Amino acid sequence: MLWALFLWLSLVGSPQEPTYQYIIIDIDPTPLTGPLLASIFHSWHLYGQYFTTLESLPLAMESQSLWVIAGMFPNSEQIPESTGQMIEEYLQTVPNARFYLEGGDVFAWDPQTGFWDPKPWMGILQAEDSGFGDEILIGVENSLIPDWVGDTGIYTGEYSWVDQFSPDPNPPHGGTAEVVLLEPDMMGQGVIFRGIAYDQGSWKTMAFTMEAGGLTGTLNTAAFAYAILSFFDIPVEVVEDSLPSPAPRAGTIICTDGLLRLPDLGPGPARISLINASGRMIWTHRFPVILPKEIRLSHPPSGLFFLSVQTKAASRVLPVLFLRTP
Repeated sequence: MLWALFLWLSLVGSPQEPTYQYIIIDIDPTPLTGPLLASIFHSWHLYGQYFTTLESLPLAMESQSLWVIAGMFPNSEQIPESTGQMIEEYLQTVPNARFYLEGGDVFAWDPQTGFWDPKPWMGILQAEDSGFGDEILIGVENSLIPDWVGDTGIYTGEYSWVDQFSPDPNPPHGGTAEVVLLEPDMMGQGVIFRGIAYDQGSWKTMAFTMEAGGLTGTLNTAAFAYAILSFFDIPVEVVEDSLPSPAPRAGTIICTDGLLRLPDLGPGPARISLINASGRMIWTHRFPVILPKEIRLSHPPSGLFFLSVQTKAASRVLPVLFLRTP
């Protein structure tokens, strides 16, 4: 009987390891994210390929992860339905498939005009074409990519009528979808979700409506890529000093008994705003002449918040921990 078992094992074989750790399909006519990701992955000794046409998509069947970058309107490309069906096959066929999709119109505008709809496959309930608010992103409390919690990014990439979306509380393929990145409510018009992570149970996806190559700050492109690779279960041996073009991690401001020390960003006028962990602005104040070195809040909150400071010369978003002494 043992010989029959050995014969069966020789015929069936064991599951094959993917040939590649990543395949990048960059169809952005003005590429920004794709070349940066390829450079970062190469510096981290990951094995993969970078392509600029959808014709290379079949190679994804040999890859642990697939990264498709479509660009931002008007410098963007659409994903045809036939191509989308290949991505669906990848997710359902490759064991533990991982998929990243980036684009300003691929989640709402493009599906409304006859192109592939990725929402059911990425844990997205609905999406709509929208404008653009402040050039600030924050990582919010979530269980899928906790590395971003408390990080802030300044966005310098392209934008024009960027899609916004929301996670599906009951994805059609099962699993869990969560908001991981958002634009805070700086104008009293509500938060805007910009990043949704999805763990289906077998495959995992990350949807992003902006250009990761345009991120600076503590949430820079390298930190962005590293966190997604961790979520995708792709191990990377890297020390912080080897991250390509990192921005120094801003220290958390400790505010005790309402005494809030402000960063020096040049002369006024200036506006400071306090944002809670859900991205909603809870307080704002304008200084018409000069930004003081510190202010005292009469009714300070408690816990972790974000402080936005904007002057003519610069703008920063910093985490603030409010403490109260006994």
